[in-house]
Amino acid sequence: MIKFFRRIRQRLLLENKIGKYLFYAVGEVVLVVIGILIALSINNWNENRKNAALESYYLNSLKSNIIQDTTNYGIRLRDINRTLTELDSAAIKLNLDSNEELWTDKVPRIFMSTFNVNSETSVIEDLKSTGNLSLISNKKIIDSVLVYYKGIDETKVGINNSLQTYARETIGPYLMMKYEVTFNGQTEFSSQKTNKSILTTTALREDLFLTNALGYRKSIITGLRFNYLVTINRASQILDLLNSEIDQ
Repeated sequence: MIKFFRRIRQRLLLENKIGKYLFYAVGEVVLVVIGILIALSINNWNENRKNAALESYYLNSLKSNIIQDTTNYGIRLRDINRTLTELDSAAIKLNLDSNEELWTDKVPRIFMSTFNVNSETSVIEDLKSTGNLSLISNKKIIDSVLVYYKGIDETKVGINNSLQTYARETIGPYLMMKYEVTFNGQTEFSSQKTNKSILTTTALREDLFLTNALGYRKSIITGLRFNYLVTINRASQILDLLNSEIDQ
């Protein structure tokens, strides 16, 4: 084909047909440009098709991660509600003129339980590390997802870490040094004979440290419950956006 066009140009030059040669040359350039544009269009179409497939993959994967988060947070909320009920029950007993064992088997949950949730972050981390966030055409989804995970991180660094540190380093050691504590139906192992007492309502009433611990636990767990409810609400809104985008 190239030789064919070259022969035509040479013949026109030999015949001194400059006008026709220039017209032909311009036409040849136009044909080349059109060919390049067609090639670029095909390349762009292929690239857009690949990006659309990758976007669909990320949208569905984000949906899967957030659905799993919703399940995990729901489980933790049930644990939180159970613990708050037991905290309220303990607080009520403090005001009663009675002396009874304060559920030795429930002491760890009342005073020491934590409620961490390992959020599913594999997809958002992949999107950020690869620079593929730009593939998500609906920017409202990206904004909502970033706010969602930022809120999770703030709760983890703030409330969750505070609750866990207090349980492990403060209230846990205090309880196990002073009172009998039962884990899963078994009193904790001790290498030495001790004279630990049963935590009764009277003992709790007279132990300022533990009565303050009840109040602290109630306050911080109530705050955690609120944050988890906000997280689930944000997850629900994101799922609505994702479903709408995926169905298009």
